[in-house]
Amino acid sequence: MICLCIGLGCSLEETQALLLRNSFATLYPKVRRDAVIMFAIKEKWDVHRLNDALYENEEETMF
Repeated sequence: MICLCIGLGCSLEETQALLLRNSFATLYPKVRRDAVIMFAIKEKWDVHRLNDALYENEEETMF
């Protein structure tokens, strides 16, 4: 769902709403992985750049 939101260019608020509407947990800024994802969404990164950032922070990548 997060990859889809990034691909669509959704804002953080839209992403949170879509996650909630589709029965997924929303992103929580105190979780490091979620914080990286939230930053990437705010900065309009593509999924590949997000994956690089997750990998560099030793977090599970999107795919």
